Amino acid sequence: MKSLAMALPDAFVSGIVLTAGLIIGLGPQNVFILRQGLRKRFIGVIILTCIVSEITLVSVGALGIGNVLLTQSSWKTFIGAAGVAFLAGYGTVSFYMALKSVAGKDLSPKSAGPQSLHTAVSMAAAFAFLNPWALLDTVLIIGGYAAQFEHIEQTLVFVAGSWLLSSLWFAGLGYGAGFLKKWFEKPLATRVIDFLAGAIMWAIAVKLADKIW
Repeated sequence: MKSLAMALPDAFVSGIVLTAGLIIGLGPQNVFILRQGLRKRFIGVIILTCIVSEITLVSVGALGIGNVLLTQSSWKTFIGAAGVAFLAGYGTVSFYMALKSVAGKDLSPKSAGPQSLHTAVSMAAAFAFLNPWALLDTVLIIGGYAAQFEHIEQTLVFVAGSWLLSSLWFAGLGYGAGFLKKWFEKPLATRVIDFLAGAIMWAIAVKLADKIW
């Protein structure tokens, strides 16, 4: 029992560190949260949706359920195709916004972006569940790491660490974006973030399409 008690803190820290390596970066989901945080529209529900989605994926991965699903090639192809369509579409909209950007306008609550609560939740969930790279990371990497634990207590503590990091990251990114709003109200800044978002979405979509077809 003593060895288990000593192993639990290590599992908790591992959950934090591994998750940080997977979600911290300028990926599609983080770009979406940043943009909506700058607009300050539905950011609370978007953050909550991203947290719940991440918790779901991490739990599925840690419990080994995801490995069963990903052994089905048809399932992987379906998710991949949906991800390509979604990312390419969102990237195209981002490029359009980059061309139309006007100082301040694109970051206002009425600018392009989810205009209803339902749309906001749907888009936030899509960035989590229709991004095959995120699915593979959380299901395979998280699942593979969690498989080493000998006790269920270690797995649960590991998942708790992952949950904590995910919650802090998404909340900090979404609410912290507001402090940058004045800088992003400049015409060049709004064009840069929209163009960068479009480039990231299309780069991932092309890479994903090459993998599945």
